Amino acid sequence: MAYPPQPQNGGLTQDQKQIRRYAKIITYLIILIVIIAIAVYAAFTLTKRGDVEFVNFQWSDNHPFFSSAYVHATGTLYNAGSATAQDVQLTTRIYNSQGALLETDTMNIGNIASKEYKNVITDIQYSGTASRVQYEIRYLR
Repeated sequence: MAYPPQPQNGGLTQDQKQIRRYAKIITYLIILIVIIAIAVYAAFTLTKRGDVEFVNFQWSDNHPFFSSAYVHATGTLYNAGSATAQDVQLTTRIYNSQGALLETDTMNIGNIASKEYKNVITDIQYSGTASRVQYEIRYLR
């Protein structure tokens, strides 16, 4: 059996150099595949989040004779997302007919699980006459 001659300078033969190149290429490909797999996993994991919507938001302006004016607001929060919405806050703003902000009220709702409903009923005292009421929903995820 004949072996390829060893180089005179103690280095690698052409075949050994070729094998080393292939080993480097395969190593780089494996690293690239692992990086892509981690990125895909992270993308799918991070897209799971809550998506809270306010359903049937209604309000009424109330001016009783013996107490302060208040807005009675009701509705249902619904998490249409694929994960729990954490630390949900509902902010309600009351405006007059000129667009001036009369009152702001923030209510901590807590967590709302995926596909879960939470009813909201609140009375917000203010001064003036309400012509518009807006809400804003905030949550961590």
